[in-house]
Amino acid sequence: MLDVLGCAEDVYELGLDGKLAAPLDGRVMDRVIEARRAVAAELAESGLEGLVQPFDPESYNKNATIAENLIFGARKSQRFGDEALLAEPFAGAILHAEALVEPLVAMGSRIVATLVEIFEGLPQGHALFARYSFGTSFNLEALAELAATLDKHDMRSALNPETEQALVALALGYIEPKHRLNLLDDALRRRILRARASFRMYLPADTADDVELYDPDRVIIGASVRDNLLFGRVGFGVADAGRKAAEILRAALARAGIEDALYRLGLETDCGIRGRHLPARLKLAVPLAQALIKSPQIAVLDPSALLDTTARAGEVVARLREHCRTMTLVLLLSDAGLAEGIGRRLTFEGPAGRLSVDVGDEQDDEPEEAARPAPRRAARMEARP
Repeated sequence: MLDVLGCAEDVYELGLDGKLAAPLDGRVMDRVIEARRAVAAELAESGLEGLVQPFDPESYNKNATIAENLIFGARKSQRFGDEALLAEPFAGAILHAEALVEPLVAMGSRIVATLVEIFEGLPQGHALFARYSFGTSFNLEALAELAATLDKHDMRSALNPETEQALVALALGYIEPKHRLNLLDDALRRRILRARASFRMYLPADTADDVELYDPDRVIIGASVRDNLLFGRVGFGVADAGRKAAEILRAALARAGIEDALYRLGLETDCGIRGRHLPARLKLAVPLAQALIKSPQIAVLDPSALLDTTARAGEVVARLREHCRTMTLVLLLSDAGLAEGIGRRLTFEGPAGRLSVDVGDEQDDEPEEAARPAPRRAARMEARP
């Protein structure tokens, strides 16, 4: 059904973003490493090395957040989450020891001032909120409260711990090529790399269930399939980067024989209340799939919103008609062009809802006797005011 509705690719993408969890079959782990090497080789052979910036312990990854660069590993719990990092005893000690708290607070303050100005007058949920999320769950009200606190703050006194923690959390989610606020210079990058080395060297033994450090020769439990295969991040601002990377990943997964497992991982994604965690197209497709999986004798479907999300709407309509050829199918379409080739069409035109009926040559394998009265019915309907 997902193939019929043109949404199988969305499930595949969910699988790529799904996190690998322990225990993992040893054969699967070997295949993930094999696929990772195949991806690296394909990127090199196709001249697309610049598409992905690899995770390098000695380098700052400009396409990852400050927190990801600092921890340089997959976070498997909330212990080292952005919002909690400053308050976590070990991580907080590293930030203080490497003199990172003050510059991160300053960066967070500038982010607040900029975002309040950008979001002024925009409704909650605007597309700009997704771009400037900074990895936190802040909203416009929280930003406004932070801005008000900073406006009232006497620079001669220290910020309260809650405000300081919120500002650091904002800064930890910053990615220069994505957010483009010009807040990250080479000196701060070098300081973050020093902190990364300290974090790695002194990481407590009791953090095994909280973080798994990046290692090119190991599967990173807790990281997404995408991160495990690319072992790096696709560059922001690179033309058509997502599509090119997806094609290379798919080829590598197919060669490793784990493409089906990826779809299964996508299907097991938590969709959230009313599908709020799903991409828009899947959220629209699931109710249609639910209806058709029941194989009804008569199906009345309104796929208009789904069709608006794809440039191949005509192909989706054709697949729907083929899938439903043994049932009576009524499609509600907002684009009359998508009804071309459908033999029986009722068109409502204008605010008054003028109805016209077109019964073409298509007979749907009905007996001639059953099809013959149709033109007379159409004529009577057209004559109605």
